[in-house]
Amino acid sequence: MMEQVRKAVSNIVSTFLMIVQHIPVVGPWYGIMTIPIIIYFVTVLLVHPEFISSELSLLFFSWHFIFGRTMFLAGLTIFLLALSNFRKRTTPISTYGLYSKIRHPQYLGLTIVTLGFTLMSIEWKGTIELLGVWLISLIGYILLAYSEEKHLLKNHH
Repeated sequence: MMEQVRKAVSNIVSTFLMIVQHIPVVGPWYGIMTIPIIIYFVTVLLVHPEFISSELSLLFFSWHFIFGRTMFLAGLTIFLLALSNFRKRTTPISTYGLYSKIRHPQYLGLTIVTLGFTLMSIEWKGTIELLGVWLISLIGYILLAYSEEKHLLKNHH
């Protein structure tokens, strides 16, 4: 009985994850995958609403913050390459390109993007609290990767 309940809950959670998590081809970004990065950027904007104004150009186009900006761009590049690799897959499990080296390159890219943005923010405003927000988003991606891994091993191994 307990095994049946566990299996039913696992099936429901797995189905839920597979329904709500996807990388859209067009249109707005939906899915559970975007929750940590959305929370991260919403929190950053709540802590520093001035990011919306001219400071964005300071963060992204000035010679300051070069290390954080480099990390941001490297993470964005990893994410976009992983997205491209994922779309080229011919099997349910992607093993092409970055996916042949690391299981979750999109999460790695997003984690590096947010770390770069966090470092730029800390250097700019000196608010170390954003590092805590980044750590929370990192935990979110680790939990998502763990859930996906469990699902993939169960259904494709």
